[in-house]
Amino acid sequence: MKSLKGEQLVLDTGKLVLGFEVGDRFKWNLASGPDRKKTLFTKPAPESSAWEIELRNPESEKKIYSESGAQWKGYLLSEEGKNEIHAQFNWAVITESGKTCEVNLGVRVEKDSALSYWSMEVVVPTGWNLLKADFPLISWLPLNKNIVMAAAHGWGLEYDLKPGVKHEGLYPSCLASMQFVAFYNKKGEGLYIGTHDPKACYKVFNLNALEKTAEFRVNNILAIPNKPARKIKVPYEICIGAFQGDYYDAAMIYRDFSLTTIWGNIPTISKRKIAPWLKKTDLWLRPDSDNPENFEHLKTALDYFKETAHALHWYRWHKIPYDTYYPEYFPPKDFFKKQVAAAQKTGTYVMPYINGRLWDPAAKSWKTQKAKEIAVVNEKNECYTEVYGSKVPLHPMCPTTKLWQDTVKDLVKRILKEIKTDGVYIDQIGASWPYVCYNPKHGHPLGGGSFWFEGYRKMLVAIRKELPKDKIITTEENAECWIDQFDAQLTLNMHASEGKWIPLYPAVYGERVINFGFLYFPEEDFVKSLPFRVKMQKCLLYGSQLGWVYPASIMSERNKLDAEFLKSLSLARSYAHDFVAGGRLLGLVDVLGKNPKVKGEGKCIFGPMYPIDQKVVEASLWQAENGKLGLILANISDRDCAVQVKLPDNRIPAKFNKNAKYKCYDATGEAGSGKMANGQVKVTVAARGALIVSIG
Repeated sequence: MKSLKGEQLVLDTGKLVLGFEVGDRFKWNLASGPDRKKTLFTKPAPESSAWEIELRNPESEKKIYSESGAQWKGYLLSEEGKNEIHAQFNWAVITESGKTCEVNLGVRVEKDSALSYWSMEVVVPTGWNLLKADFPLISWLPLNKNIVMAAAHGWGLEYDLKPGVKHEGLYPSCLASMQFVAFYNKKGEGLYIGTHDPKACYKVFNLNALEKTAEFRVNNILAIPNKPARKIKVPYEICIGAFQGDYYDAAMIYRDFSLTTIWGNIPTISKRKIAPWLKKTDLWLRPDSDNPENFEHLKTALDYFKETAHALHWYRWHKIPYDTYYPEYFPPKDFFKKQVAAAQKTGTYVMPYINGRLWDPAAKSWKTQKAKEIAVVNEKNECYTEVYGSKVPLHPMCPTTKLWQDTVKDLVKRILKEIKTDGVYIDQIGASWPYVCYNPKHGHPLGGGSFWFEGYRKMLVAIRKELPKDKIITTEENAECWIDQFDAQLTLNMHASEGKWIPLYPAVYGERVINFGFLYFPEEDFVKSLPFRVKMQKCLLYGSQLGWVYPASIMSERNKLDAEFLKSLSLARSYAHDFVAGGRLLGLVDVLGKNPKVKGEGKCIFGPMYPIDQKVVEASLWQAENGKLGLILANISDRDCAVQVKLPDNRIPAKFNKNAKYKCYDATGEAGSGKMANGQVKVTVAARGALIVSIG
């Protein structure tokens, strides 16, 4: 497994090759296969660094030190049994004051494994603190049109590695819903990098592509120990390895890790203690305010979609203006309670909005509750401020504080009791990033670390403990680390113009978490129609519950065909529950036959335009818990399409019968049957419709 020739150290597991220069300084490389020829790295530049650290001295002065400026002290090797090797690489950092700081980088590999596990320990002088450790730091990724990076931004984005491309993913948030990235080329040679951190510590994933090379690094934002310590470890391992395939294959590496975490080691959707009505929901409408005219639009929509399993996500139900005077939501608007009851009588379910993160300093309760004392603050004891459409400054609260935990819990209880809704949506928890916090009275270690994850977890556990049966709590976006505490996640904040959309999140969590929505709908989506249809097509294929549309928009006479499309997909989705409400996503599949391409563009609600260039019929492949395979197809065109799909051999079970029989379902119910020929399915997908093909 190891070899040393001259000043080259090689760790070869049989499936992974790690190469190091260990002479007068340290450099490392990674080959994606045992032949030691295929690599996604170019030769490191002489000035490149493998890590950077930020230290703070007793005088509160901060300084960044990098590996390129440190003294290389050599390495140690040790064997753990016959199948595991540990290597440790050591440096000394000499500070301006003459103090010495030690940096130790560890790596362990196992025989026949394509993965390696890295650790970092820093020994600081007495009285010093380690604030941030940037590792891994890879500054020599080649720019190549054949190489892309998959990142866990929203549903998932695939970036081309070309000059000017940037990515910043703050974890945990919608900007980095999971803790890994993957680089791969068209030949399927892949590099996986994941921070396998079961405590969901604050970190940032960064990609910056210059003219000739791209740099990737993870900023590990650390907590300052409660008790002074000299040895400080990055409190989790970083997994770096090789794989064959694309984003889906990388997702399977991370999926294995997710099953070891407190949030991911949970039953499938079908077995989770989630309200049955939510598991059956296929469509979400988004009513607004208690305006009688808006309610008329809602009633029209409820009647039109009455055959679907639908629910309502209700905004602006409170008398305070949106994004002001939080958390003083009561009293509700005058007609809201009656409108909720009237809507529920039609068979729908109602979930109103609150914010789970912000307090308005203009609210009376800011002073009476002394909310400043529980706000997240920087080292100067200053509150962080965020401003949204209301143009009002709002302050994020520290989730570890009892007052904030009780404030949100009591709001949820009061809404369910007094307004009698079916659940409560708690905004921003799954969407917005953490901050470092330096208020010593909050009881958590200062700086970064895991307090954001742990504070919200404590809040959510308390809410769920008192949550009545068949009531739900949901959140904005898909930060992974609270999925076991929320019943569903509204997922729509992906920066759609930055890269190619990929189902990275459902590839990892599709069988364990309910998502609803897909992306925001600017009015232009309905004017052009194509952007709306594409979003709802992807929404269905990714397993998400459809819609999240304003009743007035979807029921406009000019949007009649889009309403028909949404209704058709929602009804068809009801026949896919075995796959999307407990089954696993096996990936997207190519659809051949009479399947023309369509081009256009859509507008991001928070940004520029994005291109649309795809076939009119797209499909995803799922496997139900009973072993059956399911093809989900959706046609965005106004014509029927006769198509065929060849099931990918590398995704279907080895023992699967490639000549198995199948049944088809559309908006009307059972729509035919057939028998595969060598793993190929031939079907016709109706115009503006969807088809669920149950195989086996």
